[in-house]
Amino acid sequence: MSKKFRLKSKKIFNAIFKKADFVKSTSCVKLMFKKNNLKHVRVGIACSKKNNAVTRNKIKRIVREFMRINFPLVMEYDIIVYVNLVWKNRSDSDLIRDALSAITKKCGSVN
Repeated sequence: MSKKFRLKSKKIFNAIFKKADFVKSTSCVKLMFKKNNLKHVRVGIACSKKNNAVTRNKIKRIVREFMRINFPLVMEYDIIVYVNLVWKNRSDSDLIRDALSAITKKCGSVN
């Protein structure tokens, strides 16, 4: 996922956390959507600080790859993916992918 499609600003993160247009969630993953004025999607990823930095970065790589493959870049939304999971073993990566798949099926088309 290119850097222009990423959310980095704390100000934007807080705005989406406070006033998301809609939220979809499972036990360990929450997606928050907010309409933007751009012609493309922007994605921000937040992880629980209960994991160490290496684990948080691994979670972010898994989520980024999933979003790159499964989300169209033509949506006009800012999306925050919040992963609240304490990483225990390798199968947790499958758990994250399954949770993201379930959420995206629930969402259908967000346009």
